[in-house]
Amino acid sequence: MLANSITHLTSGTSTAALDEPRKAFVIAASEGYLPGLVATLNGLDYHGNNMDVYWIYHDEGKGEIAAAEHLMNLIPDAGLCYNTYAVPMSALMEEWPEGAERSRGWKFRFYKYPFMLSLADRYDVTGALSGDTVVLNHIEPWWDMMANTKYLLTTNHSFAGRGHILQLTAETAGSQTCMTDIPLIFDPAKWGDVFHSLWERACDTEAAASELKALNWAVWHQGRGRDVVYSAECQWVTHHLWYLNIHRVNVAGKYMFCGDDKIRYWIYTVHGKWAPYSNCKAKASTGNKTLASNVWKLHNEYRRLITDHKLKPGYEDSSRWAEELRPHG
Repeated sequence: MLANSITHLTSGTSTAALDEPRKAFVIAASEGYLPGLVATLNGLDYHGNNMDVYWIYHDEGKGEIAAAEHLMNLIPDAGLCYNTYAVPMSALMEEWPEGAERSRGWKFRFYKYPFMLSLADRYDVTGALSGDTVVLNHIEPWWDMMANTKYLLTTNHSFAGRGHILQLTAETAGSQTCMTDIPLIFDPAKWGDVFHSLWERACDTEAAASELKALNWAVWHQGRGRDVVYSAECQWVTHHLWYLNIHRVNVAGKYMFCGDDKIRYWIYTVHGKWAPYSNCKAKASTGNKTLASNVWKLHNEYRRLITDHKLKPGYEDSSRWAEELRPHG
């Protein structure tokens, strides 16, 4: 059974009250995304977010298994402020075999959805981020807001331009991405219709399935567009915001990020591969000084969370990651 395959890595030091909603966070990350996963896990702890964290990992191949086991061995002694669980992909494939023959990328995109629904009897609210998202603030209130409601919290997918799920039609629902999966927070007991539809569509698609298009289609297909809430806080995934200055400030002893007078937002999460030095160098070399400054600030914060908080896997000393995790400036 799936429950018997999940490893409880640590009990954490949570101070959540007994009457608070039961909250779960799900993240899928394979070997290449493990530094980003560490940044996320450390970021959750650094900013005091208390929720049960489930990490879906790939348990096939010597390299993948060794990398996963290295991290699993470190988590129990890290002293993180939340419960941590490791979920092998093989167990999900056994539970939902209709996706077992798909590519590894497909599995990491889609298997988290039926898994989150399976948590409905244990949690009042679940949420998902990706293996290349970093937490820069206290995001736990998002889970509190969505618990035991009919609403789903996400953010607008700005790269697709203006849009809302209500504007989709039968002709466009499968090809447009008004909403994204970062973050994606909801009561699993109330969103089974949508995510069952998403899973069925993904499994029925012959070509490589787009996660965001399947998500938008499923919400539209089930008529749940009016229940989608876009977070008003700055997620820093919108392309134009990269050209406005962000600032790293110390607030009550914690490093946090905020925008300039044109934004006036605190920044809660950032999506993108800003941990690798090579990727950041490419993004920062476009000729825009503001963009370059933002990229390097976030790269250095990724690095700090990967190398200088409770969970320290030593990636900065490995032959693979030493160059990518060097600081800038």
